[in-house]
Amino acid sequence: MNTDTRPASYPLRLEPDARAKLEAIAKANGRSLNAQIVLILDGFLQSEGGHNMDNPLEARMFQLEKTMKALKDELLSKI
Repeated sequence: MNTDTRPASYPLRLEPDARAKLEAIAKANGRSLNAQIVLILDGFLQSEGGHNMDNPLEARMFQLEKTMKALKDELLSKI
């Protein structure tokens, strides 16, 4: 019986620029590259994966949410 509870590994090919950016973000956040990628993917799946993009109103609301978050993040970065 296999009791290994670790997630399955998945080799990922990244362009050098994308990898460098992700590594810089991970380092700034005190995370490993893998942890940062997992966090980004989880966030994407929770936000976009949970929305029905076939419904125009829901899709528009989602876009507005993203815009508001980006504006908030931009304002907070200037403080």
